This record gives sequence, structure tokens and C-alpha cells, in this order.
Amino acid sequence: LGRPTEALAAVKRALALQPKSADALLTLAGIEDELGNLDASLGATREAIALRPRDHRGHAQLGRTLSAYGRRDE
Repeated sequence: LGRPTEALAAVKRALALQPKSADALLTLAGIEDELGNLDASLGATREAIALRPRDHRGHAQLGRTLSAYGRRDE
């Protein structure tokens, strides 16, 4: 907790092993969001949603990220 750079490295290692892990992608999205990397956060979130479109967590992450950046119309 409180070490997003280290967390980012760890989740990227996990994704190298399991690139289609929606859970890891959502974790990545949250970390990227925390670091202020909007495009990376949105990309990871949208990829997770594509993998698991019925999983509410991806849609919730997308809403939080878009709202935080004032992009409520998307």
C-alpha cells in the first residue's frame, strides 16, 4: 500500500505470465489511475471489459476513471 510504482511493476510481471487476466488488468487500471495515467488506465479497463463484459468491476472502474477526469459523457 502506498507504493504504486512497485505495484505497477508487480502487476506487469503478472500480466506477462497471464496476459488475459481480467483481474490483473483491473488492478493495472487502478494503479495507472492512481499514478494519473489516464490513457493507460482506460486501455487496461477496456481490455478487461472485453475479456469479461458481464463483470461489473470493469464497468465500475471505467466510470470512476472517466468521472475523475471529467469525461462523464463517454
